[in-house]
Amino acid sequence: MPGLVIQNEIEISLFCDEDRQNLREFLAAAWLEAHTDELGEELSSLLVSRLDAPDLGGVIPSDNGCVYLARSISGIVGSLVCAHRGEVVHIWACYLARHYQRKGLGRRMLKIAMAEYSSEFVAGLYVLKQSTSAQAFYTRLGFIDCGEVQFEVVPGTYTPARIMQARIGNLVLG
Repeated sequence: MPGLVIQNEIEISLFCDEDRQNLREFLAAAWLEAHTDELGEELSSLLVSRLDAPDLGGVIPSDNGCVYLARSISGIVGSLVCAHRGEVVHIWACYLARHYQRKGLGRRMLKIAMAEYSSEFVAGLYVLKQSTSAQAFYTRLGFIDCGEVQFEVVPGTYTPARIMQARIGNLVLG
């Protein structure tokens, strides 16, 4: 596990239980900002309500996973979760506060997280179909669009999403 990384006054570190409430608040704001336009207010609110569960609605991995947090002096400004299953590293809950986007922080978080895994493993994630800026971000990093699926946002409710994957050794993480 790499130690703390401090760049441009941002610290990237692993989640600990004391972070739970702050992460819940960060993700609630990030999800509402990112998804209300595409999912609607009601569905976005349902999604946010899942954060009340002890595992934050599936955000906290049960095993073989890590939650990375980016922090500024004002609190959590980014999150990235990954978990290793077989030869695939699944990535989810990758969000940055708007004023920290397009500054290299997402790339740095992914670089730190992927350093823990074999370069031969495949990293994979789902990006909602309407999240074209997120798709462009992952494409720039070397992810390949592998097709469309119906992604279950909350139990019984689906929305189109793109599957994006890359061999970790092929990612462009600088």
